[in-house]
Amino acid sequence: MLKPCLFVIYGLMAVLTLALATPSWAQTQAGEQGKDTEEKSDAQKSRGTGQDENIKNRSVKNDPANAPQAPPEKGGEKTRGALCYFSVDNRTPWKIQVFVDGDYVGLVPSWGNANGTYSPGTHVVYGLAEFSNGPDITWGPNSISCSGKHTWRLTDTANGYY
Repeated sequence: MLKPCLFVIYGLMAVLTLALATPSWAQTQAGEQGKDTEEKSDAQKSRGTGQDENIKNRSVKNDPANAPQAPPEKGGEKTRGALCYFSVDNRTPWKIQVFVDGDYVGLVPSWGNANGTYSPGTHVVYGLAEFSNGPDITWGPNSISCSGKHTWRLTDTANGYY
């Protein structure tokens, strides 16, 4: 009776070891598609009033004439190269508006994360936190080269948020 019990225990240990040593499907796929990259940007005080040259379009309204293509995992055309899986990691208590190539793409909540899929290549990313009682805070603009997974970590060291 002891031998079958040991066989089950050793079998479970082998399965657990294999599971922990094998990367997840998502990690393997991202690694095969391109290089995973990460960069950190620290907050900067806004340069003043007037039009921000880093923002082309703040509207959240959809333009049917300029609708983006669906990514392959959502039924879009399959690409030959890697996609850009872009993540924003907000390490601050501020709500941050995110712009990619000058277009508003969404709001990252306080201490939150946001993700999007883009065509591979170079994109310009920009973050903006607006305040009711003082100057705005910005991140970027940063030019990123993305093929695979790219994480943009936003901090505000001046206010103690790393």
